[in-house]
Amino acid sequence: MKMWTSPSKTTSCVLWLLTFIMISLSAFQAEAQGQRAIACCPSVSRAIIRSHVSECYVQEAQSSEDYCGIQAYILVTTSGDKFCVDPRARWLKQKLKMLTKRGVSCQPLLRPE
Repeated sequence: MKMWTSPSKTTSCVLWLLTFIMISLSAFQAEAQGQRAIACCPSVSRAIIRSHVSECYVQEAQSSEDYCGIQAYILVTTSGDKFCVDPRARWLKQKLKMLTKRGVSCQPLLRPE
């Protein structure tokens, strides 16, 4: 007795497998670059961040019509909280030095394609 898989089932399995591979590769690429998807900051604050920072990103100002139209440092804490910091904040330079000593460097913010 021969068992054949219908073309529609085979096509569905192949499409599912290709989709899974593409999603896995996208996640791997971002992780390999040491980055994850972070939403850009629409506004910034100069308030001091006292929480333990595990990630740092630099958001460059884009065109005025863009949502990411301001420059900012994005500090992500170990608990996952995201803070949008004004680059002119007095305390930021010292915080960035401390992060560098701990091996945390600020990466450019990835833009969605």
